[in-house]
Amino acid sequence: MRINEAKEFYFSYDGNGFWMEREEPDKFKEYCSLAIAAIIQKQWDEELVCEKLRHLWSQPDRVWRIHESIIRILLRKPNNSECLGSKLLDEMEKMPMLDKQSKTLIIENMAGQNADMDNGGVYYFCNYTNLGNRMNEITRKIMDFAYDQETDTIDSVKLQDRLERAKDRYRESYQKWSQHG
Repeated sequence: MRINEAKEFYFSYDGNGFWMEREEPDKFKEYCSLAIAAIIQKQWDEELVCEKLRHLWSQPDRVWRIHESIIRILLRKPNNSECLGSKLLDEMEKMPMLDKQSKTLIIENMAGQNADMDNGGVYYFCNYTNLGNRMNEITRKIMDFAYDQETDTIDSVKLQDRLERAKDRYRESYQKWSQHG
């Protein structure tokens, strides 16, 4: 494997070693044998985030998924991490116009999805940047909606419950990490 092939492999899995090893174990071993310097991987992560930001709005119904991927990469602290975080927040300024389900998923991405809440946007912005307050202002605007049983889908009660859980979890995460950042 050459370095350009290693980079392509890395990009195809968003740099996620778990998936690289799980899906292509032999190729992953070959990748690991190259012992690519952390500084190179941080550069690749920066490129990955820039690429994802360029394509964030290419599929409006998948914005939440690309957003999640960007956060996961940012948590690895790529080169120019604060600048990249600021660019993500610039894009998040447009997210209040998303559909309700996508906004719910964005809120979940921000809160973090594990028990410690240390794998979401709140954790990243509060611990690795000086952008925690800006992130909170933007996310609160995204959270400013509710499902309406009369105008939304038949599952609006379930969706409203999920939204309320996401909002509560976001607030809990922000309270926890804004005090530590």
